[in-house]
Amino acid sequence: MIEEIINFKDKYLITYKSKGMEDTSKIIPTRIIITLTKEIKDTSLKVCDVLNLSGVVRIDFLIDGKTNKFYVNEPNTIPGSLAFYLWKYDGLEYRELLNEIIDLALKEYKQRVKKVNSFESNILENFNGSKGVKK
Repeated sequence: MIEEIINFKDKYLITYKSKGMEDTSKIIPTRIIITLTKEIKDTSLKVCDVLNLSGVVRIDFLIDGKTNKFYVNEPNTIPGSLAFYLWKYDGLEYRELLNEIIDLALKEYKQRVKKVNSFESNILENFNGSKGVKK
């Protein structure tokens, strides 16, 4: 249950009173059944695959507490502050998170530039191959 509404200043601007989102109260990991946690993690991977998302993505879900059904609310492809405060609960510090993101980006870039697309087609067969037709 949300006890407070977080405004822009509280969420994104660090003031002398607040550390931004890191300063808000959270329950991590959330108190849901283990099987539901696994289903949500699996669904998160599918959402990223279907939407071709990579890097740091936070996917918000809505859960019906009576039925334990869950719904994808929205993917956040660049969550505020990279949502670094969520990763530390899995033992990944901010510096390590940044290294992981950079490594992933480099790996994806290398994959993308080495791809070669070819098409099986005889579209130029009536034009003397790739030289075209002389007039």
